[in-house]
Amino acid sequence: MMQGQTLPEPVQNAKLTPDRLFGRPEQFTAALAKIFFVAVNTSQGAELWCSDGTANGTGPVKDIYPGRGSSLPEMLVAKGAAIFFVADDGVHGREWWTSDGTEVGTRIVADLTEGVRSSDFSAAILVGTKLWFFAASATVEGEFELWTSDGTDAGTQPVAEGFRCPANLTPYGDGVAFTQDEGLDSARKQLWKSDGTLAGTAFIQSFAVGQGSVDSLTQVGNDLFFAVRAGRPTYVSDTRLWKTDGTTAGTVDLHQFSASNSYDGFLRSLTAFGDKLLFAGSDSATGTELWISDGTVAGTALLKDMTPGEDNSEPQLIGQMGGKFYLKADGLPWVSDGTAEGTVRMGEFVPQNGSPRISLGSTIAYFDYADPSLGLWKTDGTLTGSGRLPSAKATVTGGFWRGERVVVGDDLYLGGYEDDKGTKLWRLPAATGVPVLLEAFKPGTWEIDRDLLISNPETAVIGNKVLFASEDKRFLWSSDGRRKGTKRIMRIPGYLHEGTPTEANFMVHNETLYFVTATGSSKHQLAWTDGSSRGSGATGLMNFQARETPAFLRAGLGEHLYFSPLAGDLADSLRVAGGGIKAPRAVKPDQEAAVPASEAYVFSYSPDSEIPEQLWVCDGSREGTKPLVLDPPVYYPVVRGKVEGLTYFTASTDADGYGLWVTGGTVESTRLVKDLSPGVLGEMLYFGAFVEFKGEAYYLMQVDDVLGFWRSNGTTARTSLVKELPFRAGDLTRHAPSFAVLNDVLYLNGRVDGGGYELWKSDGTAVGTVPVADVHPGYNGSDPRDLTAGINVLYFTADDGLHGRELWQSDGTAEGTRMVADLTDGDGLSADPVGLSRSSEKLFFLSRLPGIGRRMHVMNLE
Repeated sequence: MMQGQTLPEPVQNAKLTPDRLFGRPEQFTAALAKIFFVAVNTSQGAELWCSDGTANGTGPVKDIYPGRGSSLPEMLVAKGAAIFFVADDGVHGREWWTSDGTEVGTRIVADLTEGVRSSDFSAAILVGTKLWFFAASATVEGEFELWTSDGTDAGTQPVAEGFRCPANLTPYGDGVAFTQDEGLDSARKQLWKSDGTLAGTAFIQSFAVGQGSVDSLTQVGNDLFFAVRAGRPTYVSDTRLWKTDGTTAGTVDLHQFSASNSYDGFLRSLTAFGDKLLFAGSDSATGTELWISDGTVAGTALLKDMTPGEDNSEPQLIGQMGGKFYLKADGLPWVSDGTAEGTVRMGEFVPQNGSPRISLGSTIAYFDYADPSLGLWKTDGTLTGSGRLPSAKATVTGGFWRGERVVVGDDLYLGGYEDDKGTKLWRLPAATGVPVLLEAFKPGTWEIDRDLLISNPETAVIGNKVLFASEDKRFLWSSDGRRKGTKRIMRIPGYLHEGTPTEANFMVHNETLYFVTATGSSKHQLAWTDGSSRGSGATGLMNFQARETPAFLRAGLGEHLYFSPLAGDLADSLRVAGGGIKAPRAVKPDQEAAVPASEAYVFSYSPDSEIPEQLWVCDGSREGTKPLVLDPPVYYPVVRGKVEGLTYFTASTDADGYGLWVTGGTVESTRLVKDLSPGVLGEMLYFGAFVEFKGEAYYLMQVDDVLGFWRSNGTTARTSLVKELPFRAGDLTRHAPSFAVLNDVLYLNGRVDGGGYELWKSDGTAVGTVPVADVHPGYNGSDPRDLTAGINVLYFTADDGLHGRELWQSDGTAEGTRMVADLTDGDGLSADPVGLSRSSEKLFFLSRLPGIGRRMHVMNLE
């Protein structure tokens, strides 16, 4: 910390962390007669729990991270009556642990990365008595090693190394099969197998997939089935079912699946059933239906057209029980014996309305419905063994069954969640059907999911106040940097909707914050606030029956914000808010455009799932909310940003491949600036961050194995590579590109020669694009994030390898790049500052302090 500098002050902690057992139990994992899961209380944080099916036998296993800090268990894998899992005890970082459900039987397996630094695991499965997993290489960034473990330190050993982006780890034979990128070329995927020895770890075949994938690996007998999806940027164009016997010669293409009411061929839910493969596939004649394969071309065929004709039943395969296979088609429960005649609806056993969740036991299948009037049902496949569990509805009065569940034998464990009443962990014994209460969890203010704990929270600044949501996404808070000035201003209607960034992120327009809330699976609202409790509100409910993840058009035009649910007729549902309008109202049919075409909001949208997305514009009028009909058409446009009245977007055409385009909001002003990947399939391309700098557009773009720092003023002549940056495969997916402009200097994060990701700066020229400081020398790098301009210095978060991730600042020189404060007092743990937001005088951010939880901090800007 700089001499004389004030430590960022925590401004509020009350009511943001709870004082009781709370949240929802998650990650249910059955281990013979027990279940393991993750739950939270304030004395121990998020830790591993276990239940033997009784209230007395349900509780925390061990406080792995002592005190109120959390070990955050994840990747639970059952092994007999025990489990493997990943956790952090505060000493060894995140490593593999094992537990038999007792405190003494819960221990670390091996410390693969010595000290407090955590290992990076990408996948894990149990084959036989051993855990198989991938761990990031300790010497080569971007590579992973295949390991096995018998649960002991000595029995945890590497098998083979040098794998790039390994995925789809699947049991095969006495070992595993998996896929990986072919070297640095992620446009090709390789299929591999391993028997647990270096000699028995072998390449099978390589596939050219473009931006597609090789996935859905499924063992049936001695064969391995899998899907190969080849495509050009932004969509899949060729989907095929393949099979291998583990040799290159025995790897064969079985069937190509055509598109059906979709832009790609449908091939999903590959599942073994006896010596056959069942799956959902599509063709132009029958739509997406149930298929079967015996591993031959002739034996790969439609099993049954459950929705006759071109309409799709879109079967979801659940699993097998009692020699029959259970599935859902068109949202309704079906059962199959592997023949067309034996594939029938279960109407005589369970209700045929709604879309139930199906949980299979040894001899009993459970069906629960979102509609509480339908309740919870069970069946053993006979009429006498089928029926509604009469006590289920009464047990969760006012709510409905949802949350995680798992079946142990034939007993169902589930979280009975009730709105505003919390979650109760229940066991439903098959013998009686009467629920047994195991534990009650109060409404939570701390999500257990690790990704949510460390992800950027929603924050926004209005005037000199920062607005942020509580961790349960149900309350909106405001802070001016003082304890007395930190208060709850709004109960969010429902909860803060979590979708893609454009749907979930806060949007500030004319000193008003707008955000999306959800009140159920298909009802969403647009809410707003001026930062005070009186200046807050929400729209009426908007129905999204046809969309699981709704989206909203939100366009700030002039003094007003225009918005519409991205479903159906955008023009008819267009609303306007702001500019003196307290509550949003419908845009009148004769209302004139709010802005000229050059200032219109440009976005991509498809009104129908059968039609690829098009480029649309909104000028604030109904007539001006429409698609830009281009000739020849462009496909799958992605808007990147706006500079000097031009909106930049990337899109594909049949003639030019994948390119960078600009538009001024009219058909006439829309033009191709640069063909980035000539040809129909084009080259491998990733588009990174985009920013306006000195009146031009600057952006990061990877084409094949080259990462470039580019600029454009909307003309072909001025669209050029500024500088080629050091690059390793997967950089743009592992490190979120970030830009910030401060005092005519553009800052960015990027890899340094021979090292990791560090802070860079640029004046817009190749010579002036250089690293600022090597904060963490070596291949790891400090990985700068959340670049935020202050007054004369740049703020960001970084990890120097000694203090964990903390808040840093830089004046653009190596000497002026320093840590602001070590909020965890030098113990090597990370405060993980996130949500950096600034007002005219202050910087706000949120931290996660061990034993304390989430806190808001504030400091004066420099």
